[in-house]
Amino acid sequence: MVMADELIHHKTPQKRPSAAQVEDAIRRAAGNVTAAARGLGVGRTALHARIAKSPDLQRVLQEEREALVDMAESALRAEVLDRNMTAIIWTLKASPEAKRRGWSERHELGGPDGGPVTIAVVNVDVDKV
Repeated sequence: MVMADELIHHKTPQKRPSAAQVEDAIRRAAGNVTAAARGLGVGRTALHARIAKSPDLQRVLQEEREALVDMAESALRAEVLDRNMTAIIWTLKASPEAKRRGWSERHELGGPDGGPVTIAVVNVDVDKV
């Protein structure tokens, strides 16, 4: 009979994936390191460490993450063109171009009941602290 902790402590060691396999896994996972690690059968932290040691893998990861943002921007643009109000509002709030035109949320600070903000300045003598 096999005990539960025997299963935990007697895992078969995984073979280290090649750089090409890691690159392929990163591309298939669109830059999601957790999904890439799962696909390779390795731990997420181990894969992060492997990527950190390789400028080529860092470049691949960055390229995939940039490509994902490009796709998201294209999808958002399509939704704006379809007059999706949520997409329109999001674009106006988040776009630097829209902010330059005055489309940004304005945050005003006020005291109680809309009155002035009271600020107390305390001079602390560091020699007496």
